[in-house]
Amino acid sequence: MKRTVNQITGNRTYTEQVDGGELVIEIRTAKADPKSKADLMSMWVKRGCLPEFINEYLVVDTYFYDESGRCWGYYNPTEKRGGAGRVIDFDWVLPATPENEARIVAECLRMAAEGVTAK
Repeated sequence: MKRTVNQITGNRTYTEQVDGGELVIEIRTAKADPKSKADLMSMWVKRGCLPEFINEYLVVDTYFYDESGRCWGYYNPTEKRGGAGRVIDFDWVLPATPENEARIVAECLRMAAEGVTAK
């Protein structure tokens, strides 16, 4: 697996060849503002989506490029089916730690290996 870090933004990119194409996993750290009622984390906790406030959490985007060069947002554990398409899977909104980042990357790769696009 190839890992790169953008020195300006701090975004981490993992690239792996998987069955049928290439999977790119982009992870960044988001910082929540506990003093702001308009902060997403504050709203998620207030609405009961999360049990507690997380000051810094991981945000994940995935890009699966198939053999024809088409790009799909497959194999992202932080999303699930719901609403009019995909919604946040709050079970995967995790504190920004190296262990949680490794856990998310491993889950993306597992999903790709098993062909799981969303719950």
